[in-house]
Amino acid sequence: MWAIYGYHGVAIQSTVGDLTSALAESKRAFSFGRLTYTDTLGTGVGNSADAADDCLTLRPYFLKRSEYASEQEVRFVTTAAEQEELGGIVLGGMNPKEWIKSVRLAPGLSRVEVKCLVERIQEILPEIDCAASDLLNHPDRSHYLDSLMERMQRSRNREWDQGYDEIPPVLKQV
Repeated sequence: MWAIYGYHGVAIQSTVGDLTSALAESKRAFSFGRLTYTDTLGTGVGNSADAADDCLTLRPYFLKRSEYASEQEVRFVTTAAEQEELGGIVLGGMNPKEWIKSVRLAPGLSRVEVKCLVERIQEILPEIDCAASDLLNHPDRSHYLDSLMERMQRSRNREWDQGYDEIPPVLKQV
């Protein structure tokens, strides 16, 4: 999912158990769970007599549209930010050695960027495996990424054309 969420980003590998333990050290209350993927149109959550649906309606942060089901996301949620000037919550007491298993750098990064990031991460966490992602190692990686981006755009166009984006048709005519 590099092209969608981390074109020039970093992926951190962990486990739910390790994250749960680390977050407990932060002294904040967290709730976590797998997301439920559902259609927001038609007979989705909230239109059922199922009690599980009622629970999810009250916890919308664990809902996501069915188009994203391939992500198999687990989400950790806590209360509102305490330090707005910093743009969010700052969690103290979380030792990265206890919850980071490995770090993968986006395949779109240059060799210089990869070298600099690996060196810096290794200075801070020398025992953590850190490397560029080899997921997209392809003889012609740029062609592969272009092809991937083109497929994503076609998918977005289908959402627009078929109304899955939930934008009312009258607004699309404007």
